[in-house]
Amino acid sequence: MTTPVPQPASPFALSTHALSVHLPQRSAPILDRVHLEVPRQSIMALLGASGAGKSTLLRAIAGLCACEGEVRIEGTDVSRHPPHARALGFAFDDALLHEHLSVRENIDSARIPYSTQCGESAALRGIAVEAIAQELEITPLLDRAVPTLSSGERRRCAIARALIRQGSVVLLDEPFANLDRPLRLALRQSIRTSLAHRNSAAIIATHDITDALAIATHIAVLVQSQLRQCALTADLLARPCDSAVAALLGDDAPCIAPVTLDGRTQFLGVRPNDWLIPPTASTSSHRAIALRLHDLEPAALGAELIATHIEHAPKEGIFRVRLPLLEARQLLRVGHCSAFVDPHTALVFGDSQSTKWGARPILGSIFELAPML
Repeated sequence: MTTPVPQPASPFALSTHALSVHLPQRSAPILDRVHLEVPRQSIMALLGASGAGKSTLLRAIAGLCACEGEVRIEGTDVSRHPPHARALGFAFDDALLHEHLSVRENIDSARIPYSTQCGESAALRGIAVEAIAQELEITPLLDRAVPTLSSGERRRCAIARALIRQGSVVLLDEPFANLDRPLRLALRQSIRTSLAHRNSAAIIATHDITDALAIATHIAVLVQSQLRQCALTADLLARPCDSAVAALLGDDAPCIAPVTLDGRTQFLGVRPNDWLIPPTASTSSHRAIALRLHDLEPAALGAELIATHIEHAPKEGIFRVRLPLLEARQLLRVGHCSAFVDPHTALVFGDSQSTKWGARPILGSIFELAPML
């Protein structure tokens, strides 16, 4: 008798293959062949503008909307499983708590499927409710009625319901939206701690790059229904795959604008802090770009000059050059300057990529461009 060879465990807590969602009244798909892999015990930020398909992707993974393709949890295909049979916790953007139950009863009801499967007693389930409430700092809310809660309190209760299900993956839809900064910071830490305690992975949908950078080990970027890039947070920030991804990276994202050097036009991506103005720049290792200066905007501990390459207009794309306020004002009076960029930090895009989805830039190739003379 042949002994079956044990299959290696999947390295991914969750994966999707060619996941698509269509609506009859729309010609374009809401999700278009999304292939996503979420490593075990990772936190994946799902980043995208409003309407990119973030919430739809979470619902498709949870089995809450009709879709094509495949969803795997811990390597097992759950594409045909009903929502309650998937090892997932889900916190909706609008909380969706049971209005007729107390907070304690809401959280407890989310634990019941796991307790039934594992033979957990009601007493132990109650201890789990108290523990998750303490982690999310909602213990004083446990005996409150749901209609008495603020929107922030509802959101934390919904997150507690998602986490207490003890699933392999937790899906959180905009968990930090409309929260003030102190609560936002505290909730990030609470979510990290709770996920670590449960060895769970998470997908957190957000349109805010600050939240993504603060909490995520990995970032996946949705642009117009397509998964454009998925990478470790630091790698994606350093090397966005195209201009559409770069545009979502917040204040420190590379600004992308055209430069024409030696008769050749390229779209250059430079972060505001990566420009160097003489005499600090080393001309032997950097390349000079002649900039025309148009305006100045105050920024944290300084200012940002709004600039373009000397041969291009602002409507084609602008650069932001971050400098001390006094130095920025002096340069703006002159109206132009030579600024230097390091070829190892600049990105060169061969096209504006407004229509070329998924095209990758030529990274670090600014040495191929003739310096301005």
